Amino acid sequence: MDRVRRKLKFDYMFCVEPRGLSGGLSLLWKSNTNINVYELCDNYIKANININNDLNWQGIFVYGNPVFQKRRRLWHELTVSNMSKEVPQAYLGDFNDILNQYEKVGIHPQPRIYLETFRRFVDDNDLIDIDLKGNKYTWFSNPRNNVITRKRLDRVLVNWKWLQIYQNVNLRASPAVTSDHCALILDTQQRVRIKKDFKFEAYWVEHEECKEVIQRSWKWEDGSRNCWNQFTKKRNRCIRELMEWSSRKFKRADKKIERKKIELHQIQEAAFFHATTIQRRIRNRIDKLRDETGQWIIGEANIMRLVERHFTKLFTSEGNRNLEECVTEIPKRVTREMNEELMANITDEEIKEAVFIMGCLKAPGPDGLNELFFNNTGIF
Repeated sequence: MDRVRRKLKFDYMFCVEPRGLSGGLSLLWKSNTNINVYELCDNYIKANININNDLNWQGIFVYGNPVFQKRRRLWHELTVSNMSKEVPQAYLGDFNDILNQYEKVGIHPQPRIYLETFRRFVDDNDLIDIDLKGNKYTWFSNPRNNVITRKRLDRVLVNWKWLQIYQNVNLRASPAVTSDHCALILDTQQRVRIKKDFKFEAYWVEHEECKEVIQRSWKWEDGSRNCWNQFTKKRNRCIRELMEWSSRKFKRADKKIERKKIELHQIQEAAFFHATTIQRRIRNRIDKLRDETGQWIIGEANIMRLVERHFTKLFTSEGNRNLEECVTEIPKRVTREMNEELMANITDEEIKEAVFIMGCLKAPGPDGLNELFFNNTGIF
């Protein structure tokens, strides 16, 4: 194992020695991770873990015995010895069990007692199953009667406290290459938050100061003779001053929001409600898409470009676009006078009318200034 550790470029290692040619567990980690093993046996390693001086959590690395009776005793032992349900916990490994029938493909269904026993272990320890991305199954058998059995035996189970720390966790299965199991990759890194776009808030207009801030910033002149450039600069200055005013005026709103959250948590079973929301968010997140060549595209920017390219192509016509012969056979419905009216220059009054008949919160432009801004600030 020490040769394996060096080849994989890990700094430290802890092993539970095999019995003969079977069994054995290994835990390898790098120097940026602090691991303190405090309990072990043939089927699990328990350790306190700290990565990059972040929050501590308990990792229970599990190998479920292939024999059901021994596996059931293991689940009972782990449940009875779990005296730290209030600290962040994660159970990781090959459990040799599944939670539902759809996690297996094969000739025979999983016995019901197997499912119920494993589910009871998960429920008794208040654990949440992290959704798996990539391969649906993590283990496959040798062909039997020309049928390959596939199961999701490997997984990560965490409690609510752990999920609070790593809300953007990502679990994916890599392809099985030299083993009948797929390696699991657990990514706990926080996703980079996208900068929130500016939006003119409806509750701002309830404050007289808001109108004063807008009118003051809009009166600013830079001497530019280009009307569009002048409008753009005024708009940008207005947005900047509105954001500064809002941060000063409503700086204590975070405390009010926090109090309301506490009240909401008391009404709703906060742990279950929030955990369900986080789990659904993880399940719905798009981590990769397959392009027309069958290649997997990863990364948020690359996925957005792929989607844009797909719909651009979808709504772009192909082939001969000369429709003259078809058009000549269509009876005319638009007269010359109607066409001249349609092609006439747009007047300021038409623009103003179009803006002011919009719903107050409808169709904000890219700058975040909706109809409420134009209709209630007295500058137009």
